Amino acid sequence: MRKVEMKIGDKTKGVTAISIVDRPAIESNFVALAKDEKKVMMSIDEDQHIITGAVLIPNKMIYRNSDFDGGECEIFFTADTIKLASQQFLSGKNVHDTTVQHAVSTDDASIVESWLVADTQKDKSCALGLNMPVGTWMASYYVCNDQLWNSIKSGVFNGFSIEAEFEMVDLSKQDDDLTDEDLQKIIDVAKSFAK
Repeated sequence: MRKVEMKIGDKTKGVTAISIVDRPAIESNFVALAKDEKKVMMSIDEDQHIITGAVLIPNKMIYRNSDFDGGECEIFFTADTIKLASQQFLSGKNVHDTTVQHAVSTDDASIVESWLVADTQKDKSCALGLNMPVGTWMASYYVCNDQLWNSIKSGVFNGFSIEAEFEMVDLSKQDDDLTDEDLQKIIDVAKSFAK
């Protein structure tokens, strides 16, 4: 299967919105927080309407199969790309761009916290019971709409998904792109050093 690295290029925007979805492609659900952030929300009386979860996980292979992505492949983001994407998202005008299921824009959820995991043992994500690798982009959202909040609590929506523009670097083609002529040149150079 093709392996495709996602990168931010000169002509790409990176992450343009974060969506609250039922099945996050990164396969990491968020947790709904109560007043005590170390507990998963259980009581309606304790609700702060805060959800926290991973936005992007470094080197996590994400299965894709669409004409837009060039067919079946696995995509991934490096820690460096994730860091740049999170910085651009927060420094740009995108922090208010939230959608539900990538279909409906909403003002009913606002980002209130964003960070990159720096230490797997001491990070807030670990305290929340989420074991995320170094470089993971984490976010917390305040949800002010009761209907959306109840859908999150009941498990209809389970995580975050990005809306983004990235360059796709097909790593599986890099070795196969050499022509016979290119290979012969490499062999000739190697032979000249062997003399």
